[in-house]
Amino acid sequence: TPSALKPPEVPLHEDDDLIDLDDAVPSLGVVIPVFDNGIPGDAVRVTFDGKIQPLQPTDGKTAVIVDVPFLDVKGTDPGPKDVTLTYEILREGKPYPEGTAVPLKVDLSIAGPVNAEPDPELGNPNLTKLIVKGSTGNDKLVEADVGNDIEIDLTIYTGYKDGDIVDLVWEGVKVPPPSGQYEVNGTEPAGFKIPFKLPKAVFLASGNGI
Repeated sequence: TPSALKPPEVPLHEDDDLIDLDDAVPSLGVVIPVFDNGIPGDAVRVTFDGKIQPLQPTDGKTAVIVDVPFLDVKGTDPGPKDVTLTYEILREGKPYPEGTAVPLKVDLSIAGPVNAEPDPELGNPNLTKLIVKGSTGNDKLVEADVGNDIEIDLTIYTGYKDGDIVDLVWEGVKVPPPSGQYEVNGTEPAGFKIPFKLPKAVFLASGNGI
């Protein structure tokens, strides 16, 4: 069985003992340390303030980063508040919990004048809408799409600048580069399509009926 489980780590909390707005937008990174007796097929399940996060595969040999989305960090109260963080390893459906409930302090409130930036909860109105190009139509994936990387149609937004980083997010988790991350170089023409693809492994791992 999985053994020598260690408490989860939140590097941005450890910096100053606080999770603030900059730490939580667009997500908060939680690090699950390595453990003993891991095998392929194991999975990590993180619970942040009672909110269960999507499973992440692990074999125990390398640390796993779980990105907790802003909405789950905020919950119904931007703070200041105290929350707890836990995780467990799942093997063949059976949970093996790490017993430490790590306490965290969260304060996503904004002091001073009203924040002029787009609200992460509502989304950024300056970004263009993406289209998932399934084999039977837009924004629908079916059995025939299994085994293929999925094309993403996304026109670059206005006001882009050299050095901007654009991330593709699937089920609340960032898709790894190069398929899911694009660095803007500032020379893209108007109407430029960001070269995103949804890898077949990412699509398949999320399951059916979603």
